[in-house]
Amino acid sequence: MRRALVLLALLVATSSMAQHRSMRLLLPARDFSGYAKFLHTFGFTTLDSVHSIVRLGDGQVFAALMRLDDELKGPQLALFVDDIGHVDTLLSTESGVNVFRGEDGQISEIDVHAPGGVMLFIHPSAQGSMQQPPMTANPACGAFVEFSVPVTDVDAAAKFWKLFGFAESYRGEQPHRVVRLGNGSFTIGLHQDPNTERSITYASRTAAEMIEAIRAKGIEPILSDDGKNGGAVMASFESPEGLIVNILGLR
Repeated sequence: MRRALVLLALLVATSSMAQHRSMRLLLPARDFSGYAKFLHTFGFTTLDSVHSIVRLGDGQVFAALMRLDDELKGPQLALFVDDIGHVDTLLSTESGVNVFRGEDGQISEIDVHAPGGVMLFIHPSAQGSMQQPPMTANPACGAFVEFSVPVTDVDAAAKFWKLFGFAESYRGEQPHRVVRLGNGSFTIGLHQDPNTERSITYASRTAAEMIEAIRAKGIEPILSDDGKNGGAVMASFESPEGLIVNILGLR
């Protein structure tokens, strides 16, 4: 029962049709108002608030502020799939998988630890995942690049995400091994680097202006480069709850 009802309000809050394999970023929150205000600065708008769950989106990334178990630190993920029975079969050889069923015996939720320490909560799409509108670039941050996750083995981690229909779109070796995978509406970046923070990353040709606009609203980056010494323009901002937002400049 630890997880069986934790996302019930999130699941029943909307009756709109679900997209196949849609993803939600779950953000453990203590100060819902302060967290939402932080995200608003970065181009998110509040979509609704139901049963102490605040849902937001920026046209590319959709997030839910909610209270999760104390041991779950940092952002987690919720995946909504069309055929959860098939997913259950795919995960039959994985360790640490919890399957929850309703009174009718049908699977209502599957919890599994994804590589990088992320808890992945999997639900049938029919339970109420919000339909994503047409993708539009975040006006404050630019184009969504990835949800970044540190892993110890990018190949093993990539194999895990491919179980859910994610396809490899990029592979690099410098400055560390990285594999980026996407499913058409969400992208995950797997970094074989212990210094990588679990974060969301955007890129824009007007990153310098975007970064200054955010700073003008009173939020200072924890790391930045103005590009004047030949590096790429970039800035990393951290919310009071620990979420890191990276903005990278495109040349």
